[in-house]
Amino acid sequence: MKEGKESPISEEKMFLPRVLQVESGVVTAKQMQMFLQFTGTLFYKEFNAIPAPVSRPRRVFQEEDDKTKFGDLVTGLDKIKEFRGLPKKRENCIPIVRAKDEVAEEVYPISALKRGNGYLLLAGMDTSNDIEANLFVKAVDGFCNWIINQL
Repeated sequence: MKEGKESPISEEKMFLPRVLQVESGVVTAKQMQMFLQFTGTLFYKEFNAIPAPVSRPRRVFQEEDDKTKFGDLVTGLDKIKEFRGLPKKRENCIPIVRAKDEVAEEVYPISALKRGNGYLLLAGMDTSNDIEANLFVKAVDGFCNWIINQL
């Protein structure tokens, strides 16, 4: 609930040593408090989901099953600006659009997480530009059509 007060993005925190000074082989250290950005969030607590730690442009694709369910969403697209997509399939996760690069494992920039009788659609992309925003709109439409056919 928004109460007009500032609060951290996460409730979880840890303390790490922080080196202040190294002189003549003597290390002066102090503890630094660091909030864990995802493990204290509802996203993690309710869906057991931690977004990918590294965001970058990635090549997008869909498997044939994804296209059958949600439509061909990525033909004509080369790369997108992935931002905090899910890094691998989780329980109750339905990948809609997948992405990969030469370094990282597969991530899901668009996915659905099931909870109870509903779904949370995740847009793990930089949606401030038309390419990613339009891709998400098409994915939501395709997902809604698929879920209606499941009823």
